[in-house]
Amino acid sequence: HAFDAFCEGSPILLLFAKFKFQKGCFSARLACVAHTLNLVIRQVLDDKDIDVSSAEEVDRDCDMEDEFSAISDQEERLDQVEDSDDEGSEPGKVSALLKRVRKLVVLFRRSNNCADALKKAQQNARNDQTDGWDRKEMSLLIDCKTRWSSTFIMLRRAVLLRRFTVTAKGMLHQHLSKKQRSVFLTDDEWHLAEEMETLLAPFYVVTNRLSGNAFTSSASVAHLWRRMIQTLENAKSVNDFHCSDDLVDRLVSSLKFHWKKHLASEVWLTASTLDPTQKKLRFLNKQERNVAWTALEFEVAAAIERREEREKEEEKKKKDRSI
Repeated sequence: HAFDAFCEGSPILLLFAKFKFQKGCFSARLACVAHTLNLVIRQVLDDKDIDVSSAEEVDRDCDMEDEFSAISDQEERLDQVEDSDDEGSEPGKVSALLKRVRKLVVLFRRSNNCADALKKAQQNARNDQTDGWDRKEMSLLIDCKTRWSSTFIMLRRAVLLRRFTVTAKGMLHQHLSKKQRSVFLTDDEWHLAEEMETLLAPFYVVTNRLSGNAFTSSASVAHLWRRMIQTLENAKSVNDFHCSDDLVDRLVSSLKFHWKKHLASEVWLTASTLDPTQKKLRFLNKQERNVAWTALEFEVAAAIERREEREKEEEKKKKDRSI
């Protein structure tokens, strides 16, 4: 989840056990990585400035149930989106685009005619062997307010079914009201949605990797965090993101901010040195590696000294009892 250095069988506890230490002798406050990552992306998706607040705010509000497991939750979310308005939304903003995508999802999930037209468009494409579409019929998905990954899934599904929503609009054009026609996204909005999907994909991969591992070490977390920063910076230099250069910059800035605040701590870096899969700590710069190794050497030396002192005290007690 976040920092498993003090879990049963972890490297740090094994080190402490070797030197006859007990739990609680080494104390540090470390943020939950999963919630910190959620905080990073939510700040960007909601067009908020980087906040110095801790990830505990997300922790209190986080719903750990699967975002698409309960039909009643989906219906409640659809009601919320349907009842909301777009006043105050600035065109071109990420939050404004997500509101538009949610409105589109509501239209296709609440209107039987639209849902049927979407399925028929996919069936026609699958029957047309030259089209290359061989998947079963899919529906648009609504996201969960507290799970950023569900927003990515909603966006990815919408982008995947883009051409079928356009086809469905053409099939139902005469039956759609003016308000319903206005819900469909423009080409510029679809372009931004596609770019957002590309940029958020690495975060989704990392989220699944962290949550899927039985044991997530501090070194693997730090390595993945640095890789996300590098991937986004490379994506910006290689690809031409006309609509979302600002989105890339904000994601990178937020990742770097939380790296310095949470992951670049001496405790985290020291724990990373104990991961056998990341012995050389290549994901750290030279200065960070020196800090990590120096801190580890200090901790080991202090542990040895305390053990020797305890052995001397025990030996002295034995002598006193014998006398």
